Amino acid sequence: MKYLLYLSILILAGYLFSCSKADPTAETRQYVIKVDSIQLPDTVASGHRFDIKFFGTIGINGCYSFADFVVSEDSTGLSLMLKGNKKVSANQACPDVLVLLGGMTYSHKFAAAGQYRIRVTNPGIGQFIQKEILVVAP
Repeated sequence: MKYLLYLSILILAGYLFSCSKADPTAETRQYVIKVDSIQLPDTVASGHRFDIKFFGTIGINGCYSFADFVVSEDSTGLSLMLKGNKKVSANQACPDVLVLLGGMTYSHKFAAAGQYRIRVTNPGIGQFIQKEILVVAP
């Protein structure tokens, strides 16, 4: 009796774990998203969060998607790079849709008052979008 119970559990577990919906040949590649423009406030109080909004094209079809913000901060300001993923595999069917940033936001706060530069990296050498923000004491 125990033998049949263990055998049933083993068969059921094997069946459940063998049903993988992920394409084993699917592969993604990361790339830097080209940002067309950014929006942020001119002035903000120190210690208070503000949003940076991004506009641009993530990709030309549904195989492109947003992946991550790569952020570094120093005494002069904030540097951001937006990373995307592109599905690249044989016989990949990609929906015919333009994938946009559409005002995607990154929230940040500066602890100290001062003038800071926001730099967004775009593909290519030495290409940046830059804006200044004034951080004032609350």
